[in-house]
Amino acid sequence: NSNNLTSQDNFNDKSFYILIKSVNNKTNFVPDKVTLTEGDKVVWLNHDNSEHRITVGSDSRPGYQLLNSLVLQNGTIEHQFQLSGTYYSVLDDPSSRGTVTILDKGNEDNAVSIPSED
Repeated sequence: NSNNLTSQDNFNDKSFYILIKSVNNKTNFVPDKVTLTEGDKVVWLNHDNSEHRITVGSDSRPGYQLLNSLVLQNGTIEHQFQLSGTYYSVLDDPSSRGTVTILDKGNEDNAVSIPSED
């Protein structure tokens, strides 16, 4: 079928953007809490005026670091979450902390990033 340009695997993949920016003289994630489902990708965009180090890990899997990278000014970094659980993202120091909750695929109706249909 020549109309099928995307494979079914990629069809449901979504990217969710989180900004890194300064709010009240403190650099933070905007939004700082997101709920997504397995296979969703988070893209962090650095809209601040300096580079930052992002560390992403899991509260449910201590010591299991997914990401520890420098994000340049106006740069991006991304991670695709394959396993359900609660993850945190930290900028430079633990005071700026974001939360990413990943739900099982079957629970995607509860993921806030999905537009609700009337």
